[in-house]
Amino acid sequence: MVLNQVLENIQLLKYELQKIRSSIQNEIISVMIDGSVIRGDFINDTSDIDLTITTLHKNMDFNVKKIIEEVVKNVQSKLPKRVKECGKRGSYEWSFNNVPSRYPKLWLYAFDSIKHHVVIYDGQDLTGFYTKIAPPIDICG
Repeated sequence: MVLNQVLENIQLLKYELQKIRSSIQNEIISVMIDGSVIRGDFINDTSDIDLTITTLHKNMDFNVKKIIEEVVKNVQSKLPKRVKECGKRGSYEWSFNNVPSRYPKLWLYAFDSIKHHVVIYDGQDLTGFYTKIAPPIDICG
């Protein structure tokens, strides 16, 4: 079953991040998994894996970035093909400059993450810093 492979690979990612802890600890605050895997509504051949990496600095050290990318890439290579291809998003897509005014997706994503997440690196749960103010009803339609 795909979900079992996904859960095994999340554990592998957690293990690999702990192995490189001394190399990344000055840059990475937290890594968490959220979304359908944690909510329990993961769908084989459709769902992706939502991974949130929180950095200490706005511009992460290039070498640390390469280390993290390599670890994620190695673990990702063990996943079924469809899961690997879902949800590819460049970091440029989620910024203050390109999200339209009153756009609810990031807001609703944050509320879902607060409710359904698991921290897999360093134990710091940063969802407590997310907004507690729900988006206005009129923007959800």
